[in-house]
Amino acid sequence: MNFENFFRSAYKIVGLDEKTIKAVNDDKKAVNFSLLMILLFAVISVVGFMMFPRTVIPGLAFYEPDLLSGALMVLTTFLLAAGTYAAAGFLAEKVFNAKTKWDSYLKVLGLGQIVGFISIFPSLALVAWLWMLIIFLFMSRKVGKLDWGSIILLFAFTMLAFVLMITVLKFMHLPILDYSYGVKVFDYVDMF
Repeated sequence: MNFENFFRSAYKIVGLDEKTIKAVNDDKKAVNFSLLMILLFAVISVVGFMMFPRTVIPGLAFYEPDLLSGALMVLTTFLLAAGTYAAAGFLAEKVFNAKTKWDSYLKVLGLGQIVGFISIFPSLALVAWLWMLIIFLFMSRKVGKLDWGSIILLFAFTMLAFVLMITVLKFMHLPILDYSYGVKVFDYVDMF
């Protein structure tokens, strides 16, 4: 897969092209491109947050990010996205016996992360997240050959892994970018 095919495949994944999803799933080099796409998504999300630093959750203080906290948010966003996709793949293969390898979700959802580029406008981040959920469901059903009950459990366990990663990063005192709202959640654990 070269750089041009990389972007072409990403757009086809967003369009739910089953043939492309299966091809990316089988491509051993797709992991590198997927990680690059996740990194680009992280940078664009944080740039959007820094350009539009208003909160949309009542009660959170206005936050003006600096360059260092922006760089740390890129790192944590990248780790959360890549970690969540890898966890989904691991759970799909080992727990739910999907017809995929553990890195399949990382490859396909990583490339599908191109839809996350609209997160440069934080108010559209929820739209990107919902479309990524649709890609997740499509991949689990068509490529992983999972039944709907297994897909729902896989999603629940993946979200549990996501919350666990957020908690670990929070206790490491790293800034967290909340995907669904595009705001910095600096007291995530204290909000409950």
